[in-house]
Amino acid sequence: MTGVVRLFCDSCLNSESQAVYHMNLLATDGGGLTDTAQLVITVLDVNDNAPVFTNDLYTAQLRETETSFVSPVTVQVFY
Repeated sequence: MTGVVRLFCDSCLNSESQAVYHMNLLATDGGGLTDTAQLVITVLDVNDNAPVFTNDLYTAQLRETETSFVSPVTVQVFY
């Protein structure tokens, strides 16, 4: 036997707040027989927020013979 589980909501599952859901299913046939099963739903993470950089352009100049230096560029990105 197979079945379909449908979830009717626009954005009610979020892997960052809860990644796994456990549900108990009860199946009943036309003759009154029943059985149960556990359904485990794993919510996959998708990148729903594009990164936003604080600058449009980051530049730096480094000497090709330099062996140690302080980080010349700090890149910031927000989600």
